[in-house]
Amino acid sequence: MSLEELKSAEAAWRREHSAELAAAEAKNARCEDGLALKVVYTALDSAQADAQTGLPGEFPYTRGNDAAGYRNKHWTISHYAGFGSPRETNVL
Repeated sequence: MSLEELKSAEAAWRREHSAELAAAEAKNARCEDGLALKVVYTALDSAQADAQTGLPGEFPYTRGNDAAGYRNKHWTISHYAGFGSPRETNVL
């Protein structure tokens, strides 16, 4: 995807996911230095990035399956401790 194609794709993507993105942008995320963070960064933000990564919530899903990422749907972390030994755990 060329940078011009990416620019058009990002504009269409922003229109399609405007409600999700508005909710994420309303949170005014900032880094530790106080700089405002964008909801999504693309190759348009860095000429060195690979434009093939696409956009969040869009095929090929290299940027995740949700347009606003973890800002609207927080990460789920599940821990499984198992039983006394690996062998006992694997019996299940």
